[in-house]
Amino acid sequence: MLNLSKYVEEVATAIVEAKIKTTDIPFILKLCSAMYQRYADFGSLFLDAWKKVFSAYKDMKHANMSKFRVDLALFADLNTIGIFRESEGVRLLAGQLTTLTNGDLETFSNVGILCSFCRHCSDDWIGLIPRRIRVLSEKYHIEVPRSKFMPTERQAKCRTLFQEYLANAQCYLQNTVKNACRLVSANRKQMENRGEVSEERKEHADQLLLNCRKLHESLCTLVDLLDSDPLPDFTSMIKEVSVTDDANITEPDQSDQETNSQLFEDEETRLFYESLPDIKAMVPGILYKESEQMKLDVNRDKSEETESAETEDIDVETLESELAKEEALFKAADDASFGDAESVHLAERDKLPSALRVDDAAEDPNSSGKVLMETFLTQLPNCVNRDLIDRAAIDFCLNLNKRSNRRRLARALLMVPRTRYDLLPFYARLVAALAPVMPDLVMDVNAMLTGEFRWRVSKRDQLNLESKLKIVRFIGELVKFRIFPAHQALSCLKLLLPQFVHHNIEMACALLDTCGRFLYRLPVSHQRTKVYLEVMIRKKTALHMDQRYTIMIENTYYYCNPPTSTPQIAKAIELTPEMQYIRRLLLRDLDRVSVNNVLRSIRKINWEDQELLKYTETMFTQAWDIRFTNINRLASVLSGLAVLHRNFATAVVDNVIEDIRVGMELNLPHLNQRRISMVKYLGLLYNYCLIDSPVVFKVLYSLLTFGVSLDNNVISLLDPPDSLFRITLICTLLETSGEFFDQGKKHRKLMIFLVYFQRYYWFKRSQPFWIQPQSAASLQNTKESSSIDVAGDHSERPQNANSEQIPSISENAKSAGSVQSDSPSVSDAVPNAPTFTPVPFPAAVEQHYLDTVSQLGTGLTRAKNLAHANRLVSRVEAHYLPRLARLKATYSLPDGFSNTNGQDSDSGSAVASGRPTGPGHMDTIAEEAEPCEGGLAPVELWIFTV
Repeated sequence: MLNLSKYVEEVATAIVEAKIKTTDIPFILKLCSAMYQRYADFGSLFLDAWKKVFSAYKDMKHANMSKFRVDLALFADLNTIGIFRESEGVRLLAGQLTTLTNGDLETFSNVGILCSFCRHCSDDWIGLIPRRIRVLSEKYHIEVPRSKFMPTERQAKCRTLFQEYLANAQCYLQNTVKNACRLVSANRKQMENRGEVSEERKEHADQLLLNCRKLHESLCTLVDLLDSDPLPDFTSMIKEVSVTDDANITEPDQSDQETNSQLFEDEETRLFYESLPDIKAMVPGILYKESEQMKLDVNRDKSEETESAETEDIDVETLESELAKEEALFKAADDASFGDAESVHLAERDKLPSALRVDDAAEDPNSSGKVLMETFLTQLPNCVNRDLIDRAAIDFCLNLNKRSNRRRLARALLMVPRTRYDLLPFYARLVAALAPVMPDLVMDVNAMLTGEFRWRVSKRDQLNLESKLKIVRFIGELVKFRIFPAHQALSCLKLLLPQFVHHNIEMACALLDTCGRFLYRLPVSHQRTKVYLEVMIRKKTALHMDQRYTIMIENTYYYCNPPTSTPQIAKAIELTPEMQYIRRLLLRDLDRVSVNNVLRSIRKINWEDQELLKYTETMFTQAWDIRFTNINRLASVLSGLAVLHRNFATAVVDNVIEDIRVGMELNLPHLNQRRISMVKYLGLLYNYCLIDSPVVFKVLYSLLTFGVSLDNNVISLLDPPDSLFRITLICTLLETSGEFFDQGKKHRKLMIFLVYFQRYYWFKRSQPFWIQPQSAASLQNTKESSSIDVAGDHSERPQNANSEQIPSISENAKSAGSVQSDSPSVSDAVPNAPTFTPVPFPAAVEQHYLDTVSQLGTGLTRAKNLAHANRLVSRVEAHYLPRLARLKATYSLPDGFSNTNGQDSDSGSAVASGRPTGPGHMDTIAEEAEPCEGGLAPVELWIFTV
């Protein structure tokens, strides 16, 4: 056998110096146990190596705390399994614990290490189990196994040591909270008296509060591990120690908003923006020494910016007068910039700001460093959660902390794709995490953002909207991290107010949607934010804006400043354990793998319990509460239950159809996602044979006709001319279940429906506020007539398109029930009406419609415009008119029963309608059982009065 005794000391040293994780401790223990059993001198050599390592930890300021935390837990477990002599190992560990507790009575920065030690081996060394474990064991009468490694006397000494440290830490926390409240109160009074507070004082107060909150969270963990009395909530601690009511640090304005007591909506959001990784504690100081030296210059610049910042003493009238003067200056500048001067000015404005141009000379000349930086920037868009972006910040500080790389990182952050809004909060968190050790990175990012914002605003064009929104949203995210100054963000908002039109409205609303509520609740920016919001509301009332902009401004205003209302506390519904179990099964456990398990579990419930049955029915109805990809599984489970509980499945189907009907009656935009989910659910219920095809076609035709007016002179409130959402609903239902209507009479029914669907689509598409598609002949004429002026062609194009798409209705078409559009023109009705520029038809809706029709309409004649669609509808109605007479005779229907439009078809036989007509009226005739003449299969005939 090979003898490796001379390498025992090297093995012991390597184990002690290795950087391991807490999850690696069991494997290290197995290795040390094997070494101890094989080599007799391993224990003593191993203990000597630990003494050297622990002696290096005496100076805690320069120690690697993360390694020390793992080493302490590993050494305790080595003593537990008997690697060292009992007296020597225990004495060495007790000395380290005494140093950690008694040597940290000023800052209490070792709370995290002690929490890790107690979490790992508190039962062995302290004789305590966590409070929550003890409470659960007493509640369920389950005895927790206890360790007997240490004698009771030694455990009591160690327990006393930790409890004294905890008591001192609690006293320190209370004193620190008092100091923080006093400082915040002093800053508030200074803001009221002088109108401004220095940036250093604000940063000091914010940092002090942040440290108090972190210490409170750590002490709460330690209290639970030591089974002590729980600490009060941090908010209640602040209220208890506040000297005056003005020391309430969370309310921006008690007279205006007493409910807005937090800067963020919930605790998880607050932790994302405030609980940042401590880079200085995780990275050796030598790696950020050079970048941290620039902090003095940054602070000096911040103090200068604070002095030049606007004060809070402004009102709406003063601001409006200033904005009016600025708007007049803009108009004068526009009038003066004609001809060559204008072209030179535009050429200068089209250049990127100097801060955004790539400086090749500043690149890292080292090829390996350049490759590392390229790899880092390539992987950065994949950091889409908090842990990944924090790890990226530590990695950048460890390996890439150079001035050239920091400049390059700042440019890369601003070059985020214009549609990846989801990356902006994580990129802002990256900057905030690196800010304490790289203040120059913060300066570069802020300067580049400000420069690009001013550059895009100065161009005053209506191009690149997504890039503009990206910039303002990035600014808003940095504001919430307190990286971008609040007064600078409000200055950016002020630049958008003089010419409050088009893209400036969207940029202002996007900025306030991102950080408006934060600025409104922040004491230093509350007054200015309130004034700017009032100015936006006044401009919305004074200017004639598009309805979309009006809704956008109102939503932004009420998001930042919600209306005061008395909260109506609804009676809480207490769910039984069975209800909670069903809710968990459907909302959390249901997936592709667990469908059968969920079905078996729900089959086992008590189906005689009417209350439980009603709740289960509600959960199966609310398909919008689960993930959209899991709706298929929900329908699958319901189909499995329908085998034994048919009435239950029928009740769910009725609820789904009723919900779709209610959605059409309300037509509220915030219910759109719910309506799509329910329509998708209904199609899947047909796929799983829970409903028949007549139900699907009934819902399709109701979506096509309920509350719909095909007359331009009669505007329906349930389906306005600019509302295109029903097209999306119909396409969703057809995509879900339309593939099963591929043969027989179902296919013929589908073809008939698609004819009516084409007419509905082209009626929406031909509205005058959309840019109309050009026909092939008009496109050819445009190519041939190159002498036509471009501007004149653009202004005439919508009128030509409209005249082509909405032709005059002939007498023949009028007798067929086609839709007339002979209303007087806008120019005749309103002589002095302002010019209207059509907007493009939504590409997503158009593509959705084309994909659906091309996939299902095999052999269908495609309508090219509204007139063509009307002719196709008339042809279908003329073909089935003889069947209408037979159905009347079969079902003894009155002669006044009308067809689709309440008029006769092309045959000229008039059918007098004795029934009321109007939007939303719908009648159905059941499917005929006998075959039709001419070899046609029976087709369900739907009679609608629109």
